Amino acid sequence: ESIDSGAAQYITKPFAPEVLRAYAWNTLKTNVSAATPSDEICRCGVKLCPTERKVCRGNGDVHLSPIEFDLFFALLEKSPAVVSRDALLAKVWGEDATDTCEHSLEVYVSRLKKKLGEELGGKIKGVYKAGYKFLKSRRPARIARPSGRTKTLRLKR
Repeated sequence: ESIDSGAAQYITKPFAPEVLRAYAWNTLKTNVSAATPSDEICRCGVKLCPTERKVCRGNGDVHLSPIEFDLFFALLEKSPAVVSRDALLAKVWGEDATDTCEHSLEVYVSRLKKKLGEELGGKIKGVYKAGYKFLKSRRPARIARPSGRTKTLRLKR
């Protein structure tokens, strides 16, 4: 009955403490190895490690405040999709974010861009009335014309 309801293992009574210890140890080993995959995010020459709350790029560590780290993590995690302002506010300040936090979001995004530098910070873009996104590359967009020729569009900074 226990196995049918979703239990992974079942021990009948009476049982020896060594048997219980062995079952517990085996279960812990299985769960720990399954729960610790490499959760680092590597994009555009930057490596973000959420467990250590550390951001590294080619020339060393980037020192971010906890709020800046949470913002960068949210943007990098969903890249290149747009992350709504509400989602960012909820992730960083929690569900009870206020209007004050909304203005703070703009300030923290600006600080994050400065700390990341011109090249990497320039990949964080505001999307009008939607939120922010992290661009994976800054390659020019190419548009196919009906004639089959393509036109390269240069995006202004």
